[in-house]
Amino acid sequence: MGADGPILVVSPNWLGDILMALPAVQAAAAAARAAGRRLDVLTRPAFVPIWRMALGGDSETIPSAKTDPVLPLARQLRARGYAEAIVIPHSFRTARAPFLARIPRRIGLPGHLFRDWMLTDIHRPSASPGRDRPTHQAWEILDLFRIAPPDGKIPAPRLAVPEAARAAVLSRIADAPRPWIALVPGAARGPAKQWPTDHWQTLLQSIHRETPGTALLLGTPGESPLCAEVASASDPSRIRDLSGKTTLEEMAAALSLADAACCNDSGGMHLAAAVGTPLVAFFGITDPDTTGPLGSAPIRILQHSSRRTRDIPRKSPEAEAALRAITPEEAFAALAPLLP
Repeated sequence: MGADGPILVVSPNWLGDILMALPAVQAAAAAARAAGRRLDVLTRPAFVPIWRMALGGDSETIPSAKTDPVLPLARQLRARGYAEAIVIPHSFRTARAPFLARIPRRIGLPGHLFRDWMLTDIHRPSASPGRDRPTHQAWEILDLFRIAPPDGKIPAPRLAVPEAARAAVLSRIADAPRPWIALVPGAARGPAKQWPTDHWQTLLQSIHRETPGTALLLGTPGESPLCAEVASASDPSRIRDLSGKTTLEEMAAALSLADAACCNDSGGMHLAAAVGTPLVAFFGITDPDTTGPLGSAPIRILQHSSRRTRDIPRKSPEAEAALRAITPEEAFAALAPLLP
């Protein structure tokens, strides 16, 4: 990073990518504070709460929707006097505002055709220490920020969940028998990352048969029908369906209060790991070595695929078959040791 002036970070556009970028951005924010500089984040409005939980009050979050006109945003950024911008996404759109704001130094990874000329520094990823094959996405971002962890390990992301959010969730689940087990059956990427609904139903039945606990169903408003379908297979008195009924802070709070969580390869999975919840994660053909969850609590990855890739389509018969091969019995066997 440069020597003086405030820094702008252009956020990734997906929850999971944001949480994988946190180790680098949090380390950069700490370095900026030590140098008397400010580090701000330009992000989609939906993700402002994540950045506030990650960076606290020392940084400003600047919301910008995909459909917002770029010129007023560029004028706003120019008025703030940023010395440099670090553009984490690879897209054309995310490089436009820093370019039009004439921020002197604009740094990013190689991206879409016709966008790289808007950057002053294109940083090509190098392998993380001691590795000669594709490595975790977090290493790419650490490398982009020129941050080398002293112990050679990716730092765990940290989120400070607001007490008000925890209290709001507790008011809805405090009377539920423990352990509290969070289930996140949705995935923004679609069927290629979703464990089958009937498997979720069978797992829920096993939880109710083998433990005295309560399932906390979590997801976006669009995932509420899926959560309702999963919940229909078991005892409603031992289910709290919070899907579509929480803010992002409250979803983070619910995951932090849970004794353990089961998730697809999704933003919810990364959020559970980031708040320190023991986790069972279901992977199809996505490579967990490159985009797996980061956290300090135990994480169990379940996967049955000899082919692993970083990029998959929204619909992939191969991925769906690999997910179906993970049985509910196998899932509960991985979950049980994580419970208190």
